[in-house]
Amino acid sequence: MTSRRYLLVIAVTLLTAAVVLATLQLRIDPYRLAARAGDPEAARPALHRHERVSRAVELQRVCPHSIVFGSSRALHGIDPATIAVAAIEPPPYNFGLGSPSLRTLFDYLRMAHERCSLQRIVFGLDFPMFNGHKVDADRNYERFWSRPDRHSVVGELRRAVAFTELTYSVDTVRDILITARARWRGDPPLRTAQGQTTDTYYQGKTARLGGYGASFDHEISAYLSYLAPPAYAFDLPRGMAAFEEILSYVRREAIETDFVVLPVHAYEQAGIAMLGLGGSRDEWLRALAALFPAATVSPARLVNCMLHGTLETEEVPSAGSAGEMQYWWESSHFKRKAGAVVAAELRAPGGDTCRALDATSAEAQLRQVSDARRRWTERHSQDLVRVRTGVEASLLANRAVGKVRLQVP
Repeated sequence: MTSRRYLLVIAVTLLTAAVVLATLQLRIDPYRLAARAGDPEAARPALHRHERVSRAVELQRVCPHSIVFGSSRALHGIDPATIAVAAIEPPPYNFGLGSPSLRTLFDYLRMAHERCSLQRIVFGLDFPMFNGHKVDADRNYERFWSRPDRHSVVGELRRAVAFTELTYSVDTVRDILITARARWRGDPPLRTAQGQTTDTYYQGKTARLGGYGASFDHEISAYLSYLAPPAYAFDLPRGMAAFEEILSYVRREAIETDFVVLPVHAYEQAGIAMLGLGGSRDEWLRALAALFPAATVSPARLVNCMLHGTLETEEVPSAGSAGEMQYWWESSHFKRKAGAVVAAELRAPGGDTCRALDATSAEAQLRQVSDARRRWTERHSQDLVRVRTGVEASLLANRAVGKVRLQVP
């Protein structure tokens, strides 16, 4: 074979492989980049690997006017249909992300408003996202955005290069195979057409871990490991500065926004206190409340759904038991039934689950919550033993044993 013929064979082989891979990427679509609005959902077990990218593309495709932002708590627990307003079409969309930074969420919020003119936002707030060590955005998804009225040859080339890099990678080949196998087995989709994660994910996770009790014990360690390293320090001022940018933006753009402090199970609250972060958590709520001089200030309001009420103190089955839980998958993530309670109280705060929080009500509300936590602690000594085991596992995983003095909640 001559060298010219040899080179031609190589070129044809590479071109064929590239065309086949691009075709498989479009047909199987493991990251939901080629789907159109209204397309039915399908199994995509590898979607989480490029969640930021798929969300950036999805945002442009769906273009909602009302939206749910937040962490995986909002993604798993808040059904966007429960926050729907009849006058706003199309239906709400859930853009919750796993372990997001505030600046990442702000990027998506601005993009959504620039492109779709948002009218209503439910923004789920979690204590960990306010840690200043975690507020910076991972901006690799920006290359996949096409901003309205800002089209340019350079921008479109940048997007084309980004899609090419994603398509022709070892990870994509692996994920195409994983996705094709899941479709062949008839696995259900892990996300609804409104962007929310289905129950399938947590049903499988709970079963793998051996039930709700074991799932709680596992998640305590995982959550606390994510919460506050390095050295379990919490940089609240930097986190609040990032949040103030978001608040200023929605007020300036007159977007109706409910900032919702999402519920957290009593187990997790006890773990936070054991790590000595209970004071930082309370200071966080005070700092938030100070930004809302009155509960009626429009267009943004703050609602606290972390009241240590009936929802957050649901009893946890013992590890290994077959007992189920009504409101929780595990200590970090609540079920849609709990999310429906939250949504109902957003319409009329003042119940056992959610109350409006502002500068005038903060101290009284924090005292009531502190009293409720103390009463729960006094009645649940055995539960505190389980929580402490999770806290110690978290310290061990982060090589922080001996660096943090555990406290009594």
